[in-house]
Amino acid sequence: MPTKNIDDIKSPENIERDYKSLEEEKNKYNGHTRKNLHYIFIIALWGAFTIISIVVLIRVWHLLTPWDWLDQQSISSIDRFLFSGVLGGVLVKFSNYALNIRKED
Repeated sequence: MPTKNIDDIKSPENIERDYKSLEEEKNKYNGHTRKNLHYIFIIALWGAFTIISIVVLIRVWHLLTPWDWLDQQSISSIDRFLFSGVLGGVLVKFSNYALNIRKED
């Protein structure tokens, strides 16, 4: 390993060059991380949409068919899941996060 002169290490040009190099690496890493988080969020959003769609179809199917195959506890659980504010709040929060990530790219 070559030894460096103490003046070379402290020179403003070297400090600035090293700082720019570190910033470029940091931005490169953050860019990849943001893109990966964005893709993970999109997959999770589609998964949530699929689950919610299945639950809605089960609820509608129960209402349309003449036989009662769901008991009252199951129906109330489905209704709580569908009409709870937590579900909407989580989706809105993560949607805003994902949109902010996409705007910064």
